[in-house]
Amino acid sequence: MTSVGAPALVIDASVALSWLLEEDDDFALRVLDAAGRSLALAPTLWMFEVRNGILIARRRGRIDEVGLRRRVVDVDRLGVTIDDGADL
Repeated sequence: MTSVGAPALVIDASVALSWLLEEDDDFALRVLDAAGRSLALAPTLWMFEVRNGILIARRRGRIDEVGLRRRVVDVDRLGVTIDDGADL
């Protein structure tokens, strides 16, 4: 539990990419639901992994340039707290 009493949930980059790329992934959707009731945490590297995944999706034609820009902004709106602690 966090200091404010809500459970902490460490968010993996692949799960965040499923949300951002609107994939039909049951596990990612369950994590998204749980993240709404928890403190969502991620290690420092997470931001780089997620943005790289968005760029790869653009290069593979899964999203267009506008979609890339929107998703880069959406990363910040996910509400994931970056924690550089070694225990994540």
